[in-house]
Amino acid sequence: MDGASARPYNAPAMRPLSSPLVRPILRPSYGAPPPPHPSGLLSCEGCSHCCHYIALEIGRPTSKKDYDDLLWYLLHDGVSIYVDRAGRWFVQFDTTCRALTEDERCGIYAERPQICREYRIESCVRHDPEPPEKHLFRWPEDLERYLTERGIDWRWKKRPVAAGTSQRP
Repeated sequence: MDGASARPYNAPAMRPLSSPLVRPILRPSYGAPPPPHPSGLLSCEGCSHCCHYIALEIGRPTSKKDYDDLLWYLLHDGVSIYVDRAGRWFVQFDTTCRALTEDERCGIYAERPQICREYRIESCVRHDPEPPEKHLFRWPEDLERYLTERGIDWRWKKRPVAAGTSQRP
């Protein structure tokens, strides 16, 4: 198998970056929950929402470096930050699981990772009428506005530009 042309599972071909500008994330719509299972129990049947992102809890920012790191995250495609209803901070990467088949089913269900096995459907955002986040930041400006509204001193002092040098565009 040639490493340059082979892709595991059904991974899409890599796309070249079309622009140096950061594009907004296309967060899946929470929409209506999947239809109830005939048993009346909550079901994942017909839904693959949780297979299209990874969200990792991060520490609550407390320093200028922390805020600067968050701004840096938000400059990347497919990355957002949110604060959940309990006040915990998360960084989210919008990326599809490579094991997801074209019909939105798990292609490795019997061998899926433990984190997938332990996922509780009761915690699925699709089954909750309230949005999962208290604050959602998709752009650096979203976070800047949030910090400014709260009077948080998050900006680094600007360094003077030496004479005869130019700043990068």
